[in-house]
Amino acid sequence: PPKLTSSPTLPRRSAAAALESALAVITGGPGTGKTATLAAIVAGLRAVGLKDEEIALAAPTGTPAALRERI
Repeated sequence: PPKLTSSPTLPRRSAAAALESALAVITGGPGTGKTATLAAIVAGLRAVGLKDEEIALAAPTGTPAALRERI
């Protein structure tokens, strides 16, 4: 199978695709850009006027909650 690697543009492209949907599922191993993608999605939603309480994040880890506090 091909080796998957993350690039600086991958989170931006992934976020752009996610912003066109009502639901996005972000998966990947360590270092693949999941947190960067999530940050870009939240920034994009804020840019179009959504408030934090209107944005729902769910994950089996504490990353979304921690991210919301940082950005």
